[in-house]
Amino acid sequence: MMQRKEISTALKGNIDGILMSKNQPLSCIETVGFVFTNYAIHLAA
Repeated sequence: MMQRKEISTALKGNIDGILMSKNQPLSCIETVGFVFTNYAIHLAA
């Protein structure tokens, strides 16, 4: 449970960061991909 809460918190933080930094779309896309990859790994583990 603790890991999922931390992941959701990190995900929300990254979404907030994306909304605030629209001038860097590539790095935002990379960040989202990284977060969702880690999230999928945690779900599979």
